[in-house]
Amino acid sequence: MKRDAKRLDIVKQVFAKREQVLAKEVGQFQLQLDQAVQQLRQLRDHRDRQGAALRAGLSTDPGRLQNQQAFQQRLNDAIGQQEMLIKRAEIERAELRQRWLARRRKTLSVEKLCELRFDEELNLESAREQKLQDETAGRSGFKDFD
Repeated sequence: MKRDAKRLDIVKQVFAKREQVLAKEVGQFQLQLDQAVQQLRQLRDHRDRQGAALRAGLSTDPGRLQNQQAFQQRLNDAIGQQEMLIKRAEIERAELRQRWLARRRKTLSVEKLCELRFDEELNLESAREQKLQDETAGRSGFKDFD
């Protein structure tokens, strides 16, 4: 029985390690997603500042005005691309998180199985010890009658 518990403990360690690896991936992915969101914020802020300057009419030169409008359009395009990237990343993050949760449930199941097996072993060992004590007490009781 002890061999089973040792094998289960190894399995438990393997499951826990795989769960940790997935948890680390989720964390790293979240950091990348946070950076993408921050970059989107910066793009929007830059676009808003440029738009404010454009609306304020700081430039009366038609060529410069056209360049500023083209730049504003490129910023809008970059913002749209960044928003799509973030949406895809959020979907991927949700899928990765689901994989981690499934792995977590499996790890918890293996841990529970290990606990049950360990408890079984303790109970069997206690029963063996009790039986041995009973037999020893029984033998010493018979010696008193001799």
